[in-house]
Amino acid sequence: MKLQFVGYSCFDEVNRIIDELMSSIPQDIKRKYEDAFFCIVVALRELLNNAVEHGNKMDAEKKIICEFSLEGNILSLVVIDQGQGFHITEVLDKVVQTCHDRERFRGISMVTSLGFFIEVVGNQVIAKLDMTKL
Repeated sequence: MKLQFVGYSCFDEVNRIIDELMSSIPQDIKRKYEDAFFCIVVALRELLNNAVEHGNKMDAEKKIICEFSLEGNILSLVVIDQGQGFHITEVLDKVVQTCHDRERFRGISMVTSLGFFIEVVGNQVIAKLDMTKL
């Protein structure tokens, strides 16, 4: 199963994308992975908010793209913005040097603490989760 949503780069659109995504997922999948959906929504909100704020620099004319796919028990969330991209190791190094409750650098750290593996390719953040591990 693969779903894709596109929106403008603002927090209202983040809410809309998440609402549309959650309503597009078939009920049998929601029942099978019921316990995981809280983590999925939290991770997706963090990734999309980062795309709006850091990737697109709050420029509402730019777009954000969210791709959701489930193949077997592997969930993939791909968030694409129109920013310059970043190096994941630089962000994770800053996370190690700061507290998790600080305003900055908590998003990626939170997503990984939920069990997601994060990969960054240019301006795409790919978050994968083995649904059987939750």
